[in-house]
Parts: sequence; structure tokens; C-alpha cells
Amino acid sequence: MFSVKRAHFSRLAPLLVVAVAFGGVAIGSPATAAPILPAPDGDTAEVLRTESRLDAGVNLDGALFYGTAPSPIVTEGTTRPLLSVISSLHADSPEGRERFWDQYFRTPRGWSRVYAIADTGHASFTDAEHFVPQSVPDLPAFQIPGGLSLGTAPRQEVTRTIDGLVTAMFDRHLKDRQDPVLENPSPRYPLVREVR
Repeated sequence: MFSVKRAHFSRLAPLLVVAVAFGGVAIGSPATAAPILPAPDGDTAEVLRTESRLDAGVNLDGALFYGTAPSPIVTEGTTRPLLSVISSLHADSPEGRERFWDQYFRTPRGWSRVYAIADTGHASFTDAEHFVPQSVPDLPAFQIPGGLSLGTAPRQEVTRTIDGLVTAMFDRHLKDRQDPVLENPSPRYPLVREVR
């Protein structure tokens, strides 16, 4: 995702300033940026941490660990803005809290928010949210520890919430448009709660 701003270096020479952000779903998201940026192994947060050309990042239900170890974004942080929007399944997991969220919040970093969307599963952050009717229940096979389910939250509300938070994030950190929704999303997006 790109945002282009025009600034004037002097009266004689305009300077084009490009702000670049990166967003992805789950741990496989760096592969989608390979044509644009040489991505290291890992998740969106790790790409943001290591790729200096990025100005901001959005992590949609991406894992913050490799195998059993926390990823470097957990232990080392980043100075660049990172928004994580995660499923309630992952936010409420005692294992996830113990493995990386507690340490993530203790590590100094730049602007960062972690929001969970109520009654969602990992597949809530994919295109399935658009195409699977609300009346279709999750398959029993999707009820696995990784949480591939769509959950029970209203599909259109989940999509509206994710779109709104991602747009507000990129508008704020790429276009300098302040939207208070990133400080308190619940009034506009009632399914959201902050993870701390």
C-alpha cells in the first residue's frame, strides 16, 4: 500500500515524498511483498522491523512467534508504527499471552496498538469473511488450536471494522490525517477491544 505526498524542497525544485506501509494476514504475508520488497522470513511485524523503507505496518492476526520462540518484534520492538488486529481466539489464549503478548507489551517500541475483534477466528481476516454466508456454520475441522474458524461475529461488521482500522492506521501514519478511532475504536466499532 502506498501513499504519495508532495512537498516543496525549494521554490525551484519540487520534491516527491513517498510513504510506504505494509500489511498482511498471518505468518505468510511477507510473500505477498516479495515483488516490491525483499522480505525476510517471518510475519508482517518482522518485515516492518527490518525493512527501513517502510513507514508503518498492519499485522492482521499474524503470529508473533517462530515455532516456540517469540519473534524479534516481540523481544526487540520497532520504532515504526504497528497496528495489530487479532482474533478474539488469539487474544484470549493463555498460551499466546504467555508466549508473546506479555513480553510484547513490556518491550519499548514506537506507536503500537493491539486490538481484538470479538467472536472471530483466524479465517475472519481472509476473503472468506466476504463470501461465506453468516448462516453457514464453521466446519468441525476448523476448530483447531490455530483457530481457522470464521467465528460467530456478523461478517459484514467484521469486514467494516477491519477496513476502518486499517484505513485509519494508514491515513494517520502515511497521510498525517488524525482519526481518533485508533485511540478508542469501540464507539465506532463495537466488536473491538484493546489487548493489554
